[in-house]
Amino acid sequence: TPAMLKAATQSAGIGGQLDAILSVDPLRTYKPGRAVYDLVGQHLGTSPDQILFVSSNGWDAAGAAGYGFTVAWVNRAGAPADRMPHRPAHILPDLSRIPELLA
Repeated sequence: TPAMLKAATQSAGIGGQLDAILSVDPLRTYKPGRAVYDLVGQHLGTSPDQILFVSSNGWDAAGAAGYGFTVAWVNRAGAPADRMPHRPAHILPDLSRIPELLA
């Protein structure tokens, strides 16, 4: 829910650094449904190729890549890639390269 996401980002101390916090709660559907990813473009006025989607979940990264986002999978544990039809553009051990990917 939006309230849960707001509490989580505030607790992590990152709430003020985010441009938006989007929730699928009003949609009543979840990833990898296209409507979920459509929220990004609708809210930010962007196309999928303008987005860097970052996730620590391999299945989440695969779904976003299938939608058309550029994806960075933060694979801290060095886990093998899930057998999914889509692959992330970047596999990272941590978040340190994110600024470089955004440049």
